[in-house]
Amino acid sequence: KKQLEFWTVYEKKLKETGKIGSLQTPRPQYWFDVALGKSGVHLSNTFNTFENIIGVRVYISNKEADEWLPYFESIKGQIESEIGSKLNWNPNPENRDKVITLTKSFDLSEKSNWNEPIDWLVSQTLKFRTTFSQLIMEKRQST
Repeated sequence: KKQLEFWTVYEKKLKETGKIGSLQTPRPQYWFDVALGKSGVHLSNTFNTFENIIGVRVYISNKEADEWLPYFESIKGQIESEIGSKLNWNPNPENRDKVITLTKSFDLSEKSNWNEPIDWLVSQTLKFRTTFSQLIMEKRQST
């Protein structure tokens, strides 16, 4: 229930920016996906109620990992500069699916504390989406 409430507020605030046309319907789960324009590569926002951590991650399916993770890693400095943060690159190398993450701790126990974490997550989602969707488009046009 808490996850559904969080994602409902998040989805509303993200929609209000007018920067993303289509969004998934919020569900009672720990993630909320946002498309990047490439099948198998998308944003997956996370809401971890046990550790009080939220995050945004580029999720790269195992079918796309061999192509896209090395490409993104080859321009890591540019990506981190555009996003304005150091990212966690492939934190679980044994997993077949790959992720590039940015997380932050917040007090998520009370709904009254959610404004700051949701604003942070909306801001980071927009930065990630702008940066990674542009890179995907550029790479696809050059091949």
